[in-house]
Parts: sequence; C-alpha cells; structure tokens
Amino acid sequence: MTWTSTIALSLASSLAASGATALYFGSRLSAARASARLFKACMVDAETRALRAEARLDLNHHKHVEAGKAAHSATRALRAATTEALRRAAPNPPRPRAEIEAEIIARRAARKAATNPLDAGRGASPALSTAGEGSGSLPP
Repeated sequence: MTWTSTIALSLASSLAASGATALYFGSRLSAARASARLFKACMVDAETRALRAEARLDLNHHKHVEAGKAAHSATRALRAATTEALRRAAPNPPRPRAEIEAEIIARRAARKAATNPLDAGRGASPALSTAGEGSGSLPP
C-alpha cells in the first residue's frame, strides 16, 4: 500500500465516521425537537386545564355571592321599609332630664316592690333575741 492509498483510505474512513456522527447527532436533535414539541403541547394543555379550573372557581364564587345577595334581599327590603316608616313618623322630641330621672326612680321603686313584698316579720324576731339576757356575753 502506498502513501496515497493510505491517505485516501483514511479520508474515506473519516468521512464515513463524520457521516455516521452526523446521522447520530441528527437523530438525537430530531428526538430532542420532538420531545420539546411534546413538552410544549403538554404545557399548553396544562395551562388550558388551569384556566378552565380557574374559570370554574370564579363562576362558583360569583354564584355564591349572588346567592348571598338574594338571601339578604328580604332583610334589606325590611330595613328600607322600616327606615321609610321612621322617616314618615311624627317627630319624637327629647324629654326633659327631670322627667326621665323621675321615671327611672319610679321604675326602680316598682321593681323593688315586686321583688321584695312587704314582710311584717322581717328581721330578727324579738322572742328569739338573746342580746339583752346576757347568755351570749362573757361572765364578769
């Protein structure tokens, strides 16, 4: 074998090796691109699912708020009617302080009379008293 044939053989083998390397890395690159496309599709799908779930939650929250408003509408209507009735009612001027204090005293007296009925035998009975007989005192 001559040196030219050795160079030609070396060149052919290096070209074959580079071709095989290019094929190998080309297939790897193609697989990586396919994987990236699949990942992107999965991410888009996950984002879509997340957006749908968020929209469902927003809708449920909105329904809950509307149900709360509907539940309290009767209370609001009653409050509005009461407010309007109070507005239309005759004015209630403030009473003098002396009149209010006299009413308080009368109420207290009535309450005291109701809770403590008059009792003729209230307190210690004179027949049972031993204070004047000296039985409870010390000897001199």
